Amino acid sequence: MGLLDLLFAKNSSTDMNATKKEDNEAYKECEKELMLRKEDGQEIEYWCIDESRNERLPYDCFFEWELKMVEKAQNADNSLQGILDIILCARDYILHNQELQDANPLIEFNKNHAKVWINKLCSLAACGNIYAQAAIGGNYFDIRFPEILDIFNECGSNDREAYRKNVEAAAMRKNPEAMVAYAFFCLCDESQKEMREAINQEAGSLGSSEGYYQYFFSLENPWKSKEGLEIAFKIAECDDGPTAYDFQDRLGDAYYYGDAWGLDVDKEKGLYWYERAAANGNESAISTLKRLIN
Repeated sequence: MGLLDLLFAKNSSTDMNATKKEDNEAYKECEKELMLRKEDGQEIEYWCIDESRNERLPYDCFFEWELKMVEKAQNADNSLQGILDIILCARDYILHNQELQDANPLIEFNKNHAKVWINKLCSLAACGNIYAQAAIGGNYFDIRFPEILDIFNECGSNDREAYRKNVEAAAMRKNPEAMVAYAFFCLCDESQKEMREAINQEAGSLGSSEGYYQYFFSLENPWKSKEGLEIAFKIAECDDGPTAYDFQDRLGDAYYYGDAWGLDVDKEKGLYWYERAAANGNESAISTLKRLIN
């Protein structure tokens, strides 16, 4: 065996030992948290611990609600909904801390779990995700979840102003994603509602189903009004991703069953929208067509 082989073998052994040590420390932390939660009277769902490890989640989950929440955050994509899944995961840990007494050691565990997802958000922002940049740079946390701002500071996120300027500049260039991100995360004050709606409408007109989707839910009766139906069609016609495909499926329901907007039953139109959604991979539409055809 040559010198390089020996060095490589030595480094590999060292790396493996370091990894094993880290795994052991992580395991000890999980066991400590489990013990503290039991002492606190919490009813542990032990199958969630096994599932957490099978799914390679960043820490053990002890309850079904927690497992589902963390899985969503772990598997979040780069969309607005994906970023919200990450944010809401962090938020829920902080909210649970508000239910604990000040001296409860579980507070630190919940805070550390929240920090995992804020770090992920910061990492996505650093990689250029416009929604993550808007979330950090906007006033979303200041208004909705100010208790999370301290965690941002601990994570070393000092790029808020730079991110906001980047999102604003991209929105000014009429980038639809940036427009939606800016409207959602930077115009959170209720006094900015009309501006938010106008930007989302414009983003929709540029082909963003997410823009129309955000505008849709600003309507008073989106599932019943004529304007709600008009926007639903516009969302579906964008044909640009899961939001559009979901509304194609919803229009299938609306026509096939006379569901929503008071539409008359028209099975032919219903099938058209189901088939269009299914062709785009919408699982609900695929399942419905299988049932209807069989």
